[in-house]
Amino acid sequence: MNRKIGFIASIMIGSAVTIFMICLLIALFAQNAFTENLSYGVCTILSWGWVATAVAYACYAKNETAAAKIGVCTSVMYSTIISIVYFTQLTTVLYKSVDEKILQAFSFSAAGSWLFNLDLLGYGLLSISTFFIGLTYKQKIKSIKR
Repeated sequence: MNRKIGFIASIMIGSAVTIFMICLLIALFAQNAFTENLSYGVCTILSWGWVATAVAYACYAKNETAAAKIGVCTSVMYSTIISIVYFTQLTTVLYKSVDEKILQAFSFSAAGSWLFNLDLLGYGLLSISTFFIGLTYKQKIKSIKR
């Protein structure tokens, strides 16, 4: 079952990355609110998929259980932060439900804004999670018979 969950989560991540790439390509040629908001939504789904993938990898860790646990913990922190950032974009910013000054701080499009920096923190945690999960991976080496 762990293998099946990991496989489904990996497909979910691959699909989310593909949709995100298409949204970015469209953004190169035209500003489109639909694809911008779609990219926020798929990034949230991507973060949830990474947590499931990290847990699936951690289930197969043998001696490196500390590394696996650190990887899972940081993946949960990453997913929480990313979910907050993109949920805010899809609700508060999209519907402009706060004062304009607060909206500028929440707007993701402004580099250096509070949510932009929070997003960077989230993706920094993703890289730490990937590093620690990678430490638990054991490749099976098959000998080549001639």
